[in-house]
Amino acid sequence: MALDQDPGSQWTDFTAALGAALQEMPAYNDGSKLTLNEKPPESLFVGFIKDQDGLTAEIGPVPSRGAPARLAALLSPRGRALRRQWAEFGSRLTAAGWTPPQAKERWSWTQELPEPADRADYERLAAAVTRVLADELHLVPSALTYTAFQEDPLRDLQFDGLGTQRPTGFKHRGTA
Repeated sequence: MALDQDPGSQWTDFTAALGAALQEMPAYNDGSKLTLNEKPPESLFVGFIKDQDGLTAEIGPVPSRGAPARLAALLSPRGRALRRQWAEFGSRLTAAGWTPPQAKERWSWTQELPEPADRADYERLAAAVTRVLADELHLVPSALTYTAFQEDPLRDLQFDGLGTQRPTGFKHRGTA
């Protein structure tokens, strides 16, 4: 994906590549995972987990590291403003068909795609994710990085057609 493309055509290419990647993800044993992260400051993640039962897509804020840091962040003026923004954002996600967080410790909205699913199902889910990233969050594909791996047997997965970059130095634990 060329960086000089207009954002609309970047998203068209990204959506097609994401739909294909979701369909190609293996569903062995514990499944496989694909995560898209906003480049620093990494305030957002989109995660996909695929196993024999289907695919779960998840969108939410990147969890902060450690309880004291999380508490301080939530109580700060910036933390209160972010909570309001996420509440408004969450209302729009719910209206668009995403399931709101089901537990207080989870801040992510989900969509489920049960097996068997066909190419059109994966394309619809990819389009739903693209609508959030492009229309709600005003990002471009080049603002994202991804990690992807299969759990068992453990190995990295590569989906270069996404037009996003893997984080510098990324290597999943235990991979060759």
